[in-house]
Amino acid sequence: MSLVTEVLINFVKPDILDTITNRTKLMQLMFYDIKNQVSDQKLAIGVGTKEVIHGMKMKEDGSVEDSDLKAFFLSVRAFYNKAIEKLLDNIPLNCEILKCLQFLDPVNQKKEICLEYLQTLAMKMKGVITEEERNELERELRLYALSDVDDKLKENQMEESYCDIAKFWTMVLATENTGGGLRYGTLAKLVKVLMSLGHGNSNTERSFSQTELT
Repeated sequence: MSLVTEVLINFVKPDILDTITNRTKLMQLMFYDIKNQVSDQKLAIGVGTKEVIHGMKMKEDGSVEDSDLKAFFLSVRAFYNKAIEKLLDNIPLNCEILKCLQFLDPVNQKKEICLEYLQTLAMKMKGVITEEERNELERELRLYALSDVDDKLKENQMEESYCDIAKFWTMVLATENTGGGLRYGTLAKLVKVLMSLGHGNSNTERSFSQTELT
């Protein structure tokens, strides 16, 4: 969703973008409607291009008078429109599996929605988590939500500008219980499979298909 937004900010009015609060609204956005787009003068075309056309007379509303320049800006809008169309066609914004993978993000550790995500994944990945293991999986997720492993990771990565999810889960899954065993044994089974899925829509779907997880 953030990738699509990064393209939209180049040609769609800010007040229109402010209305996009979820994936559904993003899919319904009429980005191609000229009424929802910024003026020619405010289109993102790059500093170099702006220097080339600098000095060309524009009307007060931001549109251009020169026919060639107007054709240029129309082509810029067409480019952005096509780019968004391609992104929306190829990025699986409505994929339930990918939505549920948000529980892997450390920032979502303590959010209640993660339990729902985990339950959905367990249901869809019966080849990994058995019916008997589901209760234990939920118990381990509740323990994970209460842990302070995220704070420990931040301390270890003070000089890094991002959180490495692989390092985060390596630390989580290495946590021991009072008996010396792994605290998240069942959760580990699921996380390891999820972390091994290929990046990208087609690769992910192929991975699920080949391993018969759905």
